[in-house]
Amino acid sequence: MIFTVIIIAGIAGGVMYVNKLRSDNAILKTNQIKLEQSIESQTKLLEQQKIDFEAIMESNKKLNVLIQNFKKDLLFNQANEKINNGKKKNSIIKKHATNRSLKNGKKYKNIK
Repeated sequence: MIFTVIIIAGIAGGVMYVNKLRSDNAILKTNQIKLEQSIESQTKLLEQQKIDFEAIMESNKKLNVLIQNFKKDLLFNQANEKINNGKKKNSIIKKHATNRSLKNGKKYKNIK
């Protein structure tokens, strides 16, 4: 009788172990499917990020060209402004000198 109980317990233990293995196997298969789906989505994401990065780099190059052109224009405009300011100062100085000489000339004319 003890021998029969041991055999029945062994068979029951074996059945429970097989059921646990089947359960674990089902869980592992589900996890494997989820992992494969994650890998696919991550691969697509990385490809899209690479495309986006290349587009950003291309835009960055264009933007750098624009910035360089704006800097050249700014320097050119600043140089022209300095030249024009210099011309204005010269014309103001000439007008001032002319006005001063006219005033001085009138004073001298009155003295004579």
